[in-house]
Amino acid sequence: MLRFILAVGEVSNWERMFKLTYISTYPPTHCGIAEYTRFLVTALKSVRPDVKIHVLSDKSNQTFKLSGGVEVHPVFEFKANSYRSILDELTLIGGVDVLHVQHEYGIFGYNDLILETALEAKREKLVKSVIFTLHSVYHPLSGNDGALDLQKKLNSVDAVIVHSYLMEFELQNQGLDPLLIRRIPHGTHLNPFLETPRHELLNELQLKEDDISGMTLVTPGFLRIDKGLDLLIQSINNLDKKDSMTLIIAGEKRLGTREDKEMFDFIEDA
Repeated sequence: MLRFILAVGEVSNWERMFKLTYISTYPPTHCGIAEYTRFLVTALKSVRPDVKIHVLSDKSNQTFKLSGGVEVHPVFEFKANSYRSILDELTLIGGVDVLHVQHEYGIFGYNDLILETALEAKREKLVKSVIFTLHSVYHPLSGNDGALDLQKKLNSVDAVIVHSYLMEFELQNQGLDPLLIRRIPHGTHLNPFLETPRHELLNELQLKEDDISGMTLVTPGFLRIDKGLDLLIQSINNLDKKDSMTLIIAGEKRLGTREDKEMFDFIEDA
C-alpha cells in the first residue's frame, strides 16, 4: 500500500509542475508549421489542461499574448544568425521540463544554430529534455550540406519525431540512433468536401467541367521550390496516359527566391 501511495504522489507532483515549451512559428503567421503547432497544443490542452505550455514564436506575432491557455512569446527572426533571445526568454520563464523544436529548414535555415541553442539551454539547466520534430529530412543526394550536418548531430537530443517510415529510415541510414526516433503519423482533418458535388467544387475553383478530364490529381498547400512540384509535372509528362489526367495545383505562392519564380514559370508553361 505504501508503494502505491508513493507512486500516486509522484504522478501528482509531475502533473502540478510539468512545463512544456515549443519553439515554432505560430498564428497569425501564415505558415503550415504554425497551424500544426496550434492544432497540437490545442489537442494537448484538451486532454491535459494542467500542463503549462509556452510557445516561443517568430516575431511576426509582434507582442506576447495568451491563446487558448497557451502563452505565446515572439522572440526569434526567420533564419536568424543567433537565437540567444530564446535562452533569455527561457530564463525569464524560469526554465521548463521539455523544450520541443518544430523544425523546418525554411524557418531556421540550413545550419545547426537552433540545435546548438537548444543544447545550450540544456547545459544551462534551463530545460531538462530537448525534442526535435523534423518536418523535412534531406537525402545525401540533395547535396545540401547544411541540412545533412544538422541531421547527423541529432544524436545529442533526447528524442526526434518524424511523420513517416521514409523519414525514419533515412535518418537511421544517416547514423541517427533508432532508439531516439519516434514516428508519429501526421495528423489531418477528415476531408470536409467528401459529400460535396463535383460541380460545386469546380465552381469554387472557378473551373468548368470541360476543364477536367480523366483522373484528377490535386496538390494543395503552400507552393515552394522544395515541394517538388516541378518533378511531379515531369513525372506526369513521362506517363503514357498523361492526356487522360488533370493536375490541379492549389495553394499560395511563396516567391522567396529566383528559383521559386523559375519553378512557377515552368508550371505555367507545362
